[in-house]
This record gives sequence, C-alpha cells and structure tokens, in this order.
Amino acid sequence: MQYSIYYYYGLLIVFGVVAYMIVVDKNVAAYIVLIGKIIKLNISRFWFWLKFYPRLRFDTFWLKLKSKKALNAMKSKQS
Repeated sequence: MQYSIYYYYGLLIVFGVVAYMIVVDKNVAAYIVLIGKIIKLNISRFWFWLKFYPRLRFDTFWLKLKSKKALNAMKSKQS
C-alpha cells in the first residue's frame, strides 16, 4: 500500500516537471507533440503489419508462383 503512494508522487513529480518545461520553453511542447506523432505512427505501422502482413506474404508467394508458371509456359511455346 505504501509503495503506491510513492508511485503516484513520482508520476506527479515527472508530469509536474514536464508541465513546467512546457510553460517555460515552447520547443518542449513541440518536441512532445512530435514524439506523440512518432509513437502513433509506430503503433499504426505495427497494427498494419499485424493485420495485413500474413496476407501480403501469401499474395506475394502466389504472384511469384503464377509468374513462374506463365514464364515456363511462354518458354515452352517459344521452343
């Protein structure tokens, strides 16, 4: 129970320091916004990879297989 108080006080101090830095220097606010955008981009990229990558791998394999078959068929017609 006692450790949770230290945790909350620690978070309060960290966010208080960040808020003070934002008030004092506007570049800190811009930096925090950019970091937020980078985190959002990484999460959306991970979500896209998680959702579509297995399908993309299968489609790529299927496309290569059909291309090889078509190439072999063209080569056999030329010979």
